[in-house]
Amino acid sequence: MSHGKDFIFDVDQHTGDVSYTPRKGFDPHESKFKKFTGHIDETLQAAKKIKPLVKGAKLAGRAIPYVGLGIAGAGFTGQAKAAVQEGGAKNYAKLGLRTVDLGLEVIDSFTLGLSTPVTLAAQAGLMAVEDYIDNGPAKVSTAARKKYRH
Repeated sequence: MSHGKDFIFDVDQHTGDVSYTPRKGFDPHESKFKKFTGHIDETLQAAKKIKPLVKGAKLAGRAIPYVGLGIAGAGFTGQAKAAVQEGGAKNYAKLGLRTVDLGLEVIDSFTLGLSTPVTLAAQAGLMAVEDYIDNGPAKVSTAARKKYRH
């Protein structure tokens, strides 16, 4: 029985009825045993307390792809305005990256988050490319490289 670590069970030798009591605070002379009917009342009470929290977590889980879509849409519109106002190959390249990012968010929304592992990895790559466009290649100092040479 999976409840043995939390409850003490007793079998009546004449009727075969099973009764139980919680182990916590057990006193052999004072504790009252309840009849076991296949489930434990305390477990059901705990499940009833947790049920609203689970519903809230499910709602948040369903909302996350749409929140991401809203954020990606805002980033896309900001980059589109920058490309139109300032022009330049750099801004149009970043606009293309934001377009792909928005497409990945749309895919994530339509699959209700099931594609998140794939789209998240692709979005991380897009962020790295955008950082490369903004800042150029990563700069590693000569002092740091010499420190780890043998």
